[in-house]
Amino acid sequence: MRKRYNDHEIVSGMAGSCKQRILAWLATFPASMEKAWDVPRGICLPGIAESLGVVRSALHEPITELLKSELITERKAHVIAGGSRKRKVYHLTLLGRDSIEENEVIHSETKGILYGKIPEIVELKGREQFLDELLSKSGRAIITGLPGIGKSAFLAEYARILVAKGKTVRFATGQYFSDLSSLLTSWEIEYSSSDAALKSIGEDILILDEIQELSNRHLGKVLSFCKKVKNIIIASRPPSPLPEEFQQIDLPPLDIEAAIELLPEHLGDGRKIIAQRLGGHPLALQLHDEKSHLPEAGDDLLQWVSDVVLGDLNQIELKCVDNMALLPIPVPCDMLRDQDSIVELDERALIRWLNESVELQHLLRNVRFIDLDQSIFREALDYWRNQSNDLAHLIELHLRIICDEDSENHLLVNSENLLVEYDSALAVLIDDALLRNNTPSLHRLAAFVAIERGESDIANTHLQQIDAPDLDLRLSLLEGRMDDVERIESKVEDQARMIVAKAVRALDDRLPRQKPQSDLDLIIQSLDISTLDNELRPHILVALSHIRHAQALLEEDRIKAAQVRDELATISSINDPQIRALSLRSDIFDLEINKESVEVMQKRIAEISGLKGAMLSLALLEKVESEDAILASSILKSISIPGKRSLNALSGSRRVAAMIWTWRAWIGEGNKIAAMSEAISLWRSSGCNNAASQLTKQLHDLL
Repeated sequence: MRKRYNDHEIVSGMAGSCKQRILAWLATFPASMEKAWDVPRGICLPGIAESLGVVRSALHEPITELLKSELITERKAHVIAGGSRKRKVYHLTLLGRDSIEENEVIHSETKGILYGKIPEIVELKGREQFLDELLSKSGRAIITGLPGIGKSAFLAEYARILVAKGKTVRFATGQYFSDLSSLLTSWEIEYSSSDAALKSIGEDILILDEIQELSNRHLGKVLSFCKKVKNIIIASRPPSPLPEEFQQIDLPPLDIEAAIELLPEHLGDGRKIIAQRLGGHPLALQLHDEKSHLPEAGDDLLQWVSDVVLGDLNQIELKCVDNMALLPIPVPCDMLRDQDSIVELDERALIRWLNESVELQHLLRNVRFIDLDQSIFREALDYWRNQSNDLAHLIELHLRIICDEDSENHLLVNSENLLVEYDSALAVLIDDALLRNNTPSLHRLAAFVAIERGESDIANTHLQQIDAPDLDLRLSLLEGRMDDVERIESKVEDQARMIVAKAVRALDDRLPRQKPQSDLDLIIQSLDISTLDNELRPHILVALSHIRHAQALLEEDRIKAAQVRDELATISSINDPQIRALSLRSDIFDLEINKESVEVMQKRIAEISGLKGAMLSLALLEKVESEDAILASSILKSISIPGKRSLNALSGSRRVAAMIWTWRAWIGEGNKIAAMSEAISLWRSSGCNNAASQLTKQLHDLL
């Protein structure tokens, strides 16, 4: 999500009393929200408290006084992504809006840009020194601190300041299933390969929160990328995963004077005692209830959380806490069990929100998780196995692995669907399952997923444990080991399909404007059609017809191309969609280039959807580019990159994307070096190593 901060109002931390700050915060929301059914969390009590950086109880007295003064109104409304129950929300009255002084709401005049979704910006207390220290640095830094110490709020404020200074900032939050690709998406970087992303970032400042949440399956690749980024700030619980390469800033508890500012004014001198007993820990101060016992000096804070904070919950609320403690990732509120308890947990500051998803505060999760017994996991498994969406299936598989309940079979059954949308999560779950059950089937699945994700080193590790010639072949293609490809192919029993695959690969593995390097006639002649059975023969003949037609057009042999189409029609019919597509490709080849004829052809191509339509558009682009570069550029702009689901599932989609990025590098208007790097990565992941090598040479010449 891209934001320009000159379009947003920022509440000044210099506003005087708590009442003034509440009014200034509510002034950032439009008056039209007063009648809305769905409202943001920022106008309910927990949202206001977090934005002002105070404990919930600090707002009770000032809100009551503001209501009596008729400066604000109170009503119940549905909070977006905040559960099914209505909650109390607050709005400014006309009198309240008139009372806001202009200097209490500051309008930024700079034009910095924020990409990604950051936590709600709050008023920080006692962090000025650390902000100044970080702002004085450039390059790479890591912020470390205990759970609940305020790292996320600190980074949100740091991002706000940078954007107010006109910088471009990209913010991402790590989760258990996050990999580099998903983080690039969160940073709103359009490239999927690390090389292309690094070449496109420039002076942008990247921020990565919660890196400690990443699984070991993906952490190494993410760290490798971060070490190459020019300007990046990372937050982590200690110990730092980057102890030497990054400047380290340790975020300590608040000093007592700053901690006192979080607490209600009516507590008077008691605020100092509370701040001292809770060690200036920001989350502990939020969790404190005036009616509950304080820990004694020197007592273990985690034990206080377990005994007092969680001990004050009723059984229904505690059950909701337990069900959230075992979740591997934040989930939308409406997917949770016992979601009616969310309001109470939010009021007590026990949960944290990440956009429209929710999770238990990490400090509480760490305390509670170790006390969960197997029965709680199994009860949760029974709930999640009855939910119907893919996210629920991920959580179900995670719980099956923990409970050791038929996890291997369910991974094998669901892997195809999960690979399309949640490939990074699937890779993590397979690794988790292998830690408990080291079986050949799981190693095979792990190797398959790694090959699909282009992770040849990981695939190699798993293939060393099993005998899988088909995956060895795919890995050899991925790594460009063509001698090994020839050796493995010669041993495959189904030679007919293997020869067809080899011919298709020869056609596909080339850059636009180039012809195949391999002798297609020689490959096709090695296939003896007479040896094929009656069931297989028609399929092979159709495949060969497509290959011969493409070959004829490349050789500019129109007569031969027409003959191939006529022969194919005898197998099917002249109205067969495949024949129509071949005829259209031939018409593109014969097209007289002018604006009108190209527009007519584009309308014909638009009738063909999916990858076939994209490939025809690319064929038109290649034809036009040889005569009219400006017209070709306009065609290129109209061709979209296939979606992530398609890219994950189909090598053909990755090849189409590789062709698009190649053309963008050649005739596009963007970053040519980044586009070329992205194209090289996609050519490789689709098994087209010759094309990747040719483009790599062009990149080196360009550099």
